[in-house]
Order: sequence, then structure tokens, then C-alpha cells
Amino acid sequence: MWELPGADEQCRTYASGHQVHWIQFNQSMRNPGDVIPVTVTVDADGLVHLEGDDVSFVGWNHEPDRIRAALAGFDGRAEWKPRWHLLLVPMESFFGSARTVFDLAKADDWLPCHVYDSSDPRPCGCSPGSFARRTHIQELWAEQEAKNVELKSIDYSHIPPLRVADRYRRGRSRRPRASLMDMRPRDGQADEG
Repeated sequence: MWELPGADEQCRTYASGHQVHWIQFNQSMRNPGDVIPVTVTVDADGLVHLEGDDVSFVGWNHEPDRIRAALAGFDGRAEWKPRWHLLLVPMESFFGSARTVFDLAKADDWLPCHVYDSSDPRPCGCSPGSFARRTHIQELWAEQEAKNVELKSIDYSHIPPLRVADRYRRGRSRRPRASLMDMRPRDGQADEG
């Protein structure tokens, strides 16, 4: 398997123009919609230009160098799935089923990458709001643990033990259960129905 050069830091964003989510990819394979052969160029600003039958699209991807590297071996030829905004390089007919798949955003509609940083306390790359909620939950857990430690340190020897009611101490009388064997007709008895 070959790899394309890319940034050392891994983008954790699945927004348009960033990482392709596996569900998006699987759905694009099950229900591909239009699959249009295109010629692709990446300009100096990193914008991705697609030209094909009835298609002229300018898109953006967070890793234009990877797209350039993928296209270099295939003379800029690729497939475009507009329904899923996916660019597929190389084409299936050239390389079996191995592909390099890129999600393209509209050139004027993109978000910056969220890159995993080892100093970031949010290893999941989640939003600041969800991080605040998770921090609040961790604070609640810490408070509860402190209360548990306090409760465990209290001397409960002055509290008398619970008394067991007499009827439970003697044991409860149980009614015999009817089994399925008792419900079936016995030999010599006809099932009249």
C-alpha cells in the first residue's frame, strides 16, 4: 500500500473539505449518485479546480499537497461524486479498488482544521461546549467521591443493627408451583375439546 505525503499532525475535523467520514464513504459506495470523470488541477492557492462533462467546480481541501501528489500519477484524472462532494483518485479502472478519497468544500465555505495537540486536555477533538460539560461531570464525580470518603470515615457503631421480622426469620411458606408435567392429560384421560 502506498502513502501520500501529508502533514505530520492529523486533522480531526469531519466537516466539508476535511476528513472523509467512514459512513459518508460507505454511503457514497452504496448510493453513489452521479459519478463524473473529471480533470483536476490544484492551483498555487490550494484551490481544487474540477472540469468535466457539465461540471466546472472550484473546491477546497485542507490537504492540497496530498491531492497534487495523488493526481501526479494519473495525469490529473479523477472521479467526482457531487452528491457526496467526494473526489476519488485514482480511478477504479486504473488501480483496482484502491482509491485516495478527498472531501471537497466549496471554495468560499470552509472551516479551519482542528489538529490533535498532546497538550490539549480534549483528546477527542470535541467542541469547547462539550468539553465544559465533561469537565463539569468530572467535578461532580470528584465531589461525590469526597463525600463517599467522608461517609466511610464515620463511626456507625452506635446505630443498632436492623431487626429481621419474625416471619422472615422463620422462612416464608411457599406455595408449590404447578409444573407443565402436572398440566398435561394423564394416560387414559382423553383431551376433550
